[in-house]
Amino acid sequence: MAPLRTPSAVRTSAPAPPSPVSGAPGPERLAERMTDRRHQVLMAGLSEAGLYDLDPEDGEAVRAPADRLDEPTVRRVAHWLSVAGGRR
Repeated sequence: MAPLRTPSAVRTSAPAPPSPVSGAPGPERLAERMTDRRHQVLMAGLSEAGLYDLDPEDGEAVRAPADRLDEPTVRRVAHWLSVAGGRR
């Protein structure tokens, strides 16, 4: 009987780590986008209320509640502004 040959070095390849999905935003970027969206909704509500000539300082004043409020609350406030603007 012939002896069994065993390879002196067995090559094993570890599975490659999963590559990150390109274009998928991280949690920080998603939070930033949501804050920007809430700011945009509030600014649109102010426009509907007839406030068009806003200073950069006004934009920052709008950003403060946009940072703290959730999306449904921001939409409700924008709706109130829109309704108030329609009563002029």
